[in-house]
Order: sequence, then structure tokens, then C-alpha cells
Amino acid sequence: MLEAGMDLRTIQVLLGHASLDHTTVYLHLSRRHMDAVPNPLDTLHDHSLC
Repeated sequence: MLEAGMDLRTIQVLLGHASLDHTTVYLHLSRRHMDAVPNPLDTLHDHSLC
């Protein structure tokens, strides 16, 4: 479901979990999914040079 684009909160509700911690136990991200997520560090600008 996650790889199909569904958000974690929706998955949590569909699985009937009270806590997101319970849902994350069942989440196993594929390498393809992880590669599609941009690294937040790559979006930072070096403001120290300004």
C-alpha cells in the first residue's frame, strides 16, 4: 500500500492500529521506494558562504 502511494496514517487506520508504532512494524520499504525519496541534505544550501 505504501509503495502504491498511500500515506502512513491511512494504512494505520485500515489496519486498525491505535498507534503508528504498531503500523511501522509491518512496513518494509523496498530499495526502489527508498531510492525515490530525495535526501533532505541534498536540498540544503550552504548559507555559510553568504
